[in-house]
Amino acid sequence: MKLRLIPAIAYCVLAIGSPAFGQESRSRSLWPFESVVPASLSDDSGRVVMASNAIAQESADTNLPTPLSAAPPPEPEAPSWGQYLAPSIPLMVPMQREYNLVGPPRGVIQNSNGQDYRAVISDPDVVLDSDARIGQTVNIFRPDGMAPIGVFGDHTLPTGSAFISYRYLQNSYDQTYMGSHRAGVPASFPFAPTRGLQDSQVALVEYGVTQDLTVMAFLPFQHNEISSQTATGNNLAAFTNPGDIRIMALIVVGRGERSQKHVNLGLSLPVGFLEQQTTMGTVPSPSPTVPDLPYQIRTSSGTYDMLLGYTYRKQTDYWTIGGQINAVIPTGLNTLGYELGNQFQSTGWL
Repeated sequence: MKLRLIPAIAYCVLAIGSPAFGQESRSRSLWPFESVVPASLSDDSGRVVMASNAIAQESADTNLPTPLSAAPPPEPEAPSWGQYLAPSIPLMVPMQREYNLVGPPRGVIQNSNGQDYRAVISDPDVVLDSDARIGQTVNIFRPDGMAPIGVFGDHTLPTGSAFISYRYLQNSYDQTYMGSHRAGVPASFPFAPTRGLQDSQVALVEYGVTQDLTVMAFLPFQHNEISSQTATGNNLAAFTNPGDIRIMALIVVGRGERSQKHVNLGLSLPVGFLEQQTTMGTVPSPSPTVPDLPYQIRTSSGTYDMLLGYTYRKQTDYWTIGGQINAVIPTGLNTLGYELGNQFQSTGWL
């Protein structure tokens, strides 16, 4: 009884645990070594490669062509830049672009309408410097852009620019003339001037309101003296005091090819020191012993004076020429009861 049950149980376990093996063994042959070669392979990277693909890749690797035995290419030559003053490579040219810009205001009253324009700019850093020259047909930034220091109101400034200067002027006079003839020291006069001196130190401030309007103000500090010969010896009359304050406006009336014309309009304001510029602060009648200070000594006119002028400038690549005419016209009597005459002056420079 036992000898019959054991094979039956063993057969059932084998049939239930491996039904595929039993079927495959009956339908396929084990040749050639299919029971030894697995259905897939795993390389070192962890990838799963089908057995058929691995065999095909191995066959392709064995059929690779033999590498060429040619020599490697030579190393490139070291670059030659040449000398630093004359490089052999082209210099980098800045990129140029066209921009919409707005020029400085023009006219006596500030107005920016109609000042837009287009320009090609390669370096944006020079835009502000270029704006300072827009409308300035005469370049005041050149060494000859301004007149000598003895000429006032010769130039206008760009919009928003300020100019501050200090100037020292000296005029000296020597000898006495009758007309164009030297007269020496006439003995028939109680006072005969022999020498004169005028020193002026001027503080000047200018500001460009617009391209066509510049305002300026200056305060002079003066020292005047005259040496005279009298019947009893020599006499020195001198006085030092602030001069009259002047306020002016420079208005451009025309521009041409590297040239400009403008008018000078202003007013001279008395500083109020005229009464002190007499002998002992009084108004005596001049005499050999008590002379009054002459007009050339006094640093103030004592009146409100109109200042009129006209200036023209022309510039080339190498020089600048200019001319100016000025007039000082008093408007009434001062506190000492007199009025200076009208003054006219013309100046030229090259």
